Amino acid sequence: MKPESMKPGILVVNKGAPDWGYGKVLLVDTSHVWVYFKDIEGAPRDAIKELSLSANRLSLAEVQSDVTLDNLPPMVRDGKIHAPGYYRVTEQQAINTFVRRFRSFDDSAYQKEERSYKDSGHQETLALLNGKGRLLLSNARFSDLIVILKRVIQRAGLLGTQEAIALNDAFKDHAAAARYAAAILDFIDIPDETRFEQLVAATGSLPEAGKARTLTWPIVTMIPWLAIPKQAMFLKPDMTKRIAEAFSFDIHYKPEPNWNTYFHLLELSNFLLDRLQPLGAKDFIDVQSFMWIVAGDPYRKVPNAR
Repeated sequence: MKPESMKPGILVVNKGAPDWGYGKVLLVDTSHVWVYFKDIEGAPRDAIKELSLSANRLSLAEVQSDVTLDNLPPMVRDGKIHAPGYYRVTEQQAINTFVRRFRSFDDSAYQKEERSYKDSGHQETLALLNGKGRLLLSNARFSDLIVILKRVIQRAGLLGTQEAIALNDAFKDHAAAARYAAAILDFIDIPDETRFEQLVAATGSLPEAGKARTLTWPIVTMIPWLAIPKQAMFLKPDMTKRIAEAFSFDIHYKPEPNWNTYFHLLELSNFLLDRLQPLGAKDFIDVQSFMWIVAGDPYRKVPNAR
């Protein structure tokens, strides 16, 4: 490419190294260009190549949008490259990590260890909430509704101990529990920004005792994910932050539940689901399991592990 055509943000390919995949121009000065290439293995600094403006083999990519490159974390500050120092994997490395443990999402070992109990939680959540939840709300049978909520939460077994205790205590306030259940049902019907923010507000209205918090990401997102796993995702903070870093995908994480973070998590989840469908992935239940496996990979602390 001609030097005058080089602009930060455009996507390029290196004709001399096509295996580097698509690259995003991060910075251009009078003599050099810095490009992040998505398929180079190693830490983020390894994926960034400094190339001469006058003697480069770059060409404009056929597409100018790529979900992972569009969501890179900031890597330029004060006119200089500042690459994050955390662990990173390419798409293929992540898939290889999963395949080393399970051949595919149809593997019987995967079904037994990861999928079956979550799928049971999905089926039970649908039957209990969609079949009875609205009726119980409309008839103000809040005690019965709380029994259903507790059963879904207990059977799933995915909340931390303190979160489960916090919810159990909060449900003593039947009116607050009813608001929480109604907001969940509304979001399940229409999983958009407005309904999500209403769910956050309803969760925040649950009473808290002592240090146990109710307004957490898992409490906001678990039941919707179990109910509609093709549209809603479960956000477990530590694991989610690790996987976002591993893919150099900026989800704009904040500890307080918010739509912007959740929207970017859905973008990452949809991207992964698309890549994992050839291995038999069906929904975000499989994506969440994949994230957990990759985030916990024993090679995670070794940036250049193959």
